[in-house]
Amino acid sequence: MKYMDHCCGIPTHSRGLKFRMKKLGSFWILSAVALLMFAPQGWVLAQEEETSAEVSKEDLVEAESSSCHTTLASGSGSTYLKICISNHGNLMQFESPYGSGDHIAQEGYALCSGQYVFGYDSGVYEAGCGNPTISQPNGPNTLPLTITRNCGCVNFKQVFARDTAEKDVTITMTFKNNCGYTIFDALLCRYFDGDMNGDSRDDIYDRTIDTVYARDGGYNGDGLSLTDLSFAASGGFIERYSDWSPDIGGGAKKCGGLWQNVYPTALGDYVGRQTYYFGAMASGVSKTVKVVYRRY
Repeated sequence: MKYMDHCCGIPTHSRGLKFRMKKLGSFWILSAVALLMFAPQGWVLAQEEETSAEVSKEDLVEAESSSCHTTLASGSGSTYLKICISNHGNLMQFESPYGSGDHIAQEGYALCSGQYVFGYDSGVYEAGCGNPTISQPNGPNTLPLTITRNCGCVNFKQVFARDTAEKDVTITMTFKNNCGYTIFDALLCRYFDGDMNGDSRDDIYDRTIDTVYARDGGYNGDGLSLTDLSFAASGGFIERYSDWSPDIGGGAKKCGGLWQNVYPTALGDYVGRQTYYFGAMASGVSKTVKVVYRRY
């Protein structure tokens, strides 16, 4: 069932329906035990066992953020940039240049203590985070834009900015421990299901320690990158969509994932992620990091 997207004025999806249809033909097998190991900063995170039967309805509440709260457009032709941001702080659309299609299918975040998840929001599904408080002093569809949510006992603040010349969007994120106790193995993830030029299964992803790159595999395909500007992330990581999808593999609901260890990848459907490991955080302590989405 289609409806008119508030941000774009074009027929789209209840985003969950689009992605279930988009991935319907994918063949996937979930392993009985998935173990995540990466230690660029000397730490190891074990991922819980996950099967499709373990994906509970409580963890698959359709997000109320599946439409645009703030829409911004600038330029024309090759300099065009259009973005929209949900009221939950998901980057719901990134189109540049004009006519290239929406490069983002889903985008969001997860906040964790080791394997315990305070909350996540993929833009399609969510759990654990409350209603947002929004500050937009210059009125609708303007910046600066600040969105704050409580995910369990963690306060999560996002501040959005853009650079029309560089064709990028910067998100400053603050993770604050309001739990009344020390959080151990505190983690914050930012991820995007990038379907370059508006289609999936023909994208190529690559990574460095600070950046995940996605580009369309076709001739003169466009690209989108997610970069850690704080130089504090544990690395840019790549996952198969089927491992990450909230309603299939479930990786979006966690701060760990099944990383691809061969890159650039083959043509396929992938997700890029930046993961921040804050370690032990005493009550009242906050950590602030910054990422940027940029056309390349």
